[in-house]
Amino acid sequence: MKQNLLRVGCAALSLSMAAGLLASCSVLPQPSAPASRPAQQEQDAPKNYDAASLKDGKLRILYSYNAPGGNTILCGDTVLRQSPITETSYLLTDHITGETNYYFCQWSDNSTASGRRCGLFDKTGAEVLSLEAPYDADLSGGLLILTTPTSFADSPVHDHAPGDVRVLDLATGEELPVPENAYTCVAAGDRLAFGIYAPGDAAPDEENDDLYQYSAVQIQERDGTVVYRNDHAAVLSVTLSNGDASAPTDWLEIDTYSDDGSSIEQTSLLNATTGEERSGFVAYLSAGVASFQSENGTYQLVDLTSTGQSEVLCEFEDPISAYAPGVAVTYRQDLGDYELHDLNTGDVLEVRDESLGTDTLAVYAKDGTLRIYDQNTGAVLTDTVVAPIEGLQRTDLYNVDGGWVWLRQYDNDDYEVTTSTICGPNGTNKTLDLDAIKARYGADFQGYLWPVTAAGGEFYLSVSYQGPGQNWLYDLIDSTGNVVLAGLGSCNGYYTNTANPLPDGVFVARKGFEYGWMDLHGQWVYCQNIFYSSGDDAENYYF
Repeated sequence: MKQNLLRVGCAALSLSMAAGLLASCSVLPQPSAPASRPAQQEQDAPKNYDAASLKDGKLRILYSYNAPGGNTILCGDTVLRQSPITETSYLLTDHITGETNYYFCQWSDNSTASGRRCGLFDKTGAEVLSLEAPYDADLSGGLLILTTPTSFADSPVHDHAPGDVRVLDLATGEELPVPENAYTCVAAGDRLAFGIYAPGDAAPDEENDDLYQYSAVQIQERDGTVVYRNDHAAVLSVTLSNGDASAPTDWLEIDTYSDDGSSIEQTSLLNATTGEERSGFVAYLSAGVASFQSENGTYQLVDLTSTGQSEVLCEFEDPISAYAPGVAVTYRQDLGDYELHDLNTGDVLEVRDESLGTDTLAVYAKDGTLRIYDQNTGAVLTDTVVAPIEGLQRTDLYNVDGGWVWLRQYDNDDYEVTTSTICGPNGTNKTLDLDAIKARYGADFQGYLWPVTAAGGEFYLSVSYQGPGQNWLYDLIDSTGNVVLAGLGSCNGYYTNTANPLPDGVFVARKGFEYGWMDLHGQWVYCQNIFYSSGDDAENYYF
């Protein structure tokens, strides 16, 4: 029976390091007090939570319930910072190490020329760095990379100023040389790659200029020595990996443009340490392996890390969509489906759908085989069978990590789900009774169902429905469909791709006027009043 249940939402440049730049930045090795940090307000609501399960010394963030700013930073069970809605705050994960040991904040400060101030803080809440201007921050291999939020936002002619990019070594407090016209920076091994505004002898059209017509990529040693230059090119603004220990740290994606900047002529990977450059780059996959397209049109799996030189592992006629050690998935463009290739035996399995999680690969085969692979090791985390339904038209596979996957099958061409199955480690394979769920919430049920958290060999989902006054409410159900918690104001999983997830069985929720992290018993692990966040003195509500 069809159920209208799931609505899935779906040449070298001159180098400058002006003393004036250093004057606006202070590195504080062991500050006795964060002098530039605005005073914290006391939370109005009484403490009615037990954060004992968070005593692990890890940084986490609770995003504001009702505003883009106003986040709360915690280290373990200790609240380090509660921001007004006008303050931007976020955790900084080192792209190379995967560690999250700092957080970054930006707030209004009328005593500065820019009207804004930002700072870097450690896990104790101590201020490590203070800047009298607004910056966005990134962290890679212990290097803090700062860029102005509006740098080249609209025009390289009007939106550029010296100091738009700054690089600081957190271990020494040293500020590294940066090209005068830099607009972006990426760390690659022990070197730095900069995107540079380089018009040369050209006279940019101030009414209709194009950044990529005047861009270049320049790679430098930390002392400023230039080792590579590519005009009419751009460097990818983030590294290939994000804390994946097996991923390459010295390879960069370089996009080379036509002379007029209107199109990309070549996309390549460049090893900033060895100088090796390989063209035809398509995508980084996992475990140090990337996909390239050869000159004859085939698609190659290339190992970037095992030896000093990149090495082709195998070739396919179809594009490579995913990889885990020992297996690769190709996409058959003419048929619109996939094939799973066993790289050890040569066996091929026809696949209906695939789904990538943070570090897992899930596939659902036409014969009903459903497997989840660890993308770093190739280990099979889940191996089960879900029989295809009669009249199957399409499937929707959602990888929820940890060896869990949610499979929806349709015998129609719209969003009416026919069957919904949760599979996980230890042989878990449960099909939700959609008739019972629809009966519970009424014939006109128009809600959503979405995965939230796993704990103790069980997986939990939220189901939304309209309550009294047409307000949306949320129930937490298990993989059998039983209601675990009812009538929540919101119910969601913790933020994906985070280095410090919540403990098992803890999720983001709102109940009444309280919002925070709740456990499966409905007890608050941490919460605060939804009305806590407020404006700052400058009433700068656009930050």
